[in-house]
Amino acid sequence: MIKKICFIGIFLFCVAYNGLFANTVLWSFNAPVLANKADGWNIVGYTNAATTSSTLNLSVQSNSNIRFDEYTNPYNPSVYKYVAIKLKNTTSQTTARFYWWGVNNSTAYYIEFAISSNDNTFKEYLINLGANSNWTAQTAGIRIIRFDLPSNVQAASLGKTISVDHIRLAASPPLQFPLAQPFGVNLAGAEFGDIPGNDYSYPTIAELDYFKSKGLKLFRLPFKWERIQPALNGNLDVAELAKMTTFVDAARARGLWVILDMHNYGRRKMGGNTIIIGSPTLSVAHVADVWEKLALVFRDYENIYGYGIMNEPHGMLTTTPWFNIAQGIITKIRTVDAGTAIMVGGDDWSSASKWPTASDNLKDLIDASNNLIYEAHIYFDKNAGGLYTQSYDLEEATHNIGVVRVAPFVKWLNTNNLRGFVGEYGVPNNDSRWLVTLDNMLNYLKENGINGTYWAAGPRWNDYFLSVEPQNGNDRVQMSVLQNYTTANISSTSAVVDSRSMMHNWEFNRPVVTNAVEGWTIINYANPATSAGILNLQTVVANNHIKYDVTPLDPIQTTLHKYAVVRLKNTTNQTQARFYWHDHIAYSYADFSITANDTQYKEYVVDLSQISSWTSKNSIKIIRFDVPFGGITGSINKTVHIDYVKLATSAPIVTSGSANVEFTHLQKLVPINANLTKGKTLKIVPNPVDSHVELVLNNGKGILKVKLLTLDGRLLFETRGTLDKINEQFGLKVSTFNSGTYLVNVEDNGIFYSQKLVKK
Repeated sequence: MIKKICFIGIFLFCVAYNGLFANTVLWSFNAPVLANKADGWNIVGYTNAATTSSTLNLSVQSNSNIRFDEYTNPYNPSVYKYVAIKLKNTTSQTTARFYWWGVNNSTAYYIEFAISSNDNTFKEYLINLGANSNWTAQTAGIRIIRFDLPSNVQAASLGKTISVDHIRLAASPPLQFPLAQPFGVNLAGAEFGDIPGNDYSYPTIAELDYFKSKGLKLFRLPFKWERIQPALNGNLDVAELAKMTTFVDAARARGLWVILDMHNYGRRKMGGNTIIIGSPTLSVAHVADVWEKLALVFRDYENIYGYGIMNEPHGMLTTTPWFNIAQGIITKIRTVDAGTAIMVGGDDWSSASKWPTASDNLKDLIDASNNLIYEAHIYFDKNAGGLYTQSYDLEEATHNIGVVRVAPFVKWLNTNNLRGFVGEYGVPNNDSRWLVTLDNMLNYLKENGINGTYWAAGPRWNDYFLSVEPQNGNDRVQMSVLQNYTTANISSTSAVVDSRSMMHNWEFNRPVVTNAVEGWTIINYANPATSAGILNLQTVVANNHIKYDVTPLDPIQTTLHKYAVVRLKNTTNQTQARFYWHDHIAYSYADFSITANDTQYKEYVVDLSQISSWTSKNSIKIIRFDVPFGGITGSINKTVHIDYVKLATSAPIVTSGSANVEFTHLQKLVPINANLTKGKTLKIVPNPVDSHVELVLNNGKGILKVKLLTLDGRLLFETRGTLDKINEQFGLKVSTFNSGTYLVNVEDNGIFYSQKLVKK
């Protein structure tokens, strides 16, 4: 019906469609045909007119049309500039017409538009009325509109069916489901607190505007079942529904998408107790009922990205597994809404890493509309629960742990040719290394065409350390990463894409325990220890090496990992090192040269893509570095300092701030700071730093260029000026950064310096 959504026989109320997105008139054909009218439209000439499942079905006859008369409040053509009709045409004809009469016109104008013939699915057709002068000239208003479906009926079409899903007059064109899937955030708050309670709130318009300004256009809106439907099988709560529709309207007015997320974990509070769906008092039919009623309300809101039918189901009853519950909800929704995507969270808290075992059976769910999106969640702390009770190191995090944990879900989607979405992920604001972990995971999702929503934002988070709700007008630090990921890639390939985010990266930020660190076993070196992100190894005998045993969760694949990288300072007099690999059949290796008696760190790169004994392996089980390799005469008790080890898909990018880079089997580059002036050194004082820090550069009196980067090369801060001026800016900037290890690059008249900075 016009401007209102009413559900006769289901609800005892009507929800006015007059929110923030009020410049839309919608006819959704939910009511039955009475006196040859449907939602106010006069049915002329058609036979067997009836509405079923919110669709108007018409048997075509000659000169048949549907007409709507609006004499009381004629439609203003300066407001309503588009008309859209969604229909299924089973005739063989390919044209239809839209007519209108102005208040002062006795004759009609029309636009003929093409429609698809012999259809078995619904299609939406859009007419831009604002571009037609015969529409815009009706300044007194439009009093009659009409559709001829189809136009100029031919004999072969008589008795065939035209089915109309909805008609819409609107100020702006309908949103089209995005081809490049958008990223966004969870706007939490409506799921907080008691039932009904006052300790909860819905997100605000200001939040929509803020995140839109950052390029984020998808919003997951958590809500509680108990609030939206206080009594099982009862009406939806009018006040709660109004809050929800107001938010969706506000998002639509801004061209933003909304996921409705029932945040109930497969449960419902009843009489003070938490009851699992499938219990005698809480059936699948109960949760299917509320979703049918929600779908009846939101089926015609064009900015609903999907129905998130249940957040993080877990511990379901063996008699009523999550699969059965999800199938019951899907089937019920499709009785009233054939168009909107349904988002199915995985079992066992929707765990991405456990998806192939916990949720594999969800691939067998049946959706008559073939429009399911599977939703996984991922966090990066030790137990993957998102609590982050310990430091980055004690949580045993790595820069690549997000990729490792989400990859099973991504590969499951790829194997089964299904669509996916990551509904929750988040990192603390207390260590910059978390940002690198987040960045790598988002890059992996983006490259594989999968989008997601960050957990979380919303008006009630205050100092919650995962929150990206701005504070006092300032961005949270996580936003520096999130704003770089606005849409996922559009990929036509069926292969899982892995690029820099599949890089293995060991930075030695943890202590050495029982001769091992970050998975590397230390063989024959004396006094191994880590300090400020450096692994220090003292040579005592020949055959010193560090060895890494590959784990199934973090595989090394020769088709992806093409470069072995090590950054080290070699104080021995040896000039050779060796990189080994083993596939549990035999060892292979590549020798590379290293600089002897070094006072600086240099990065050495082995191009494995040019070595057949690497590329021919199906998988790698062990990798190993011998630094140095061979006899160590004259080098006993000398130290090799290893900054990091990497396996990468692409060769490291050499920038003006990089340390020396030596390529083996690829090319030999001129060391970047080969023209370093003797006696000129860069120091950072103090280092590690708590708050105030200064750069000290001997004879640095000219204009300098300074960059502060993460260890994987992401630029955080850049400035130019005299040393004194830079120190004023640099000290203030560093004081705002989280604990972690950073890289400081300085350029002084073509001479380059690089030092690590450790923030306490």
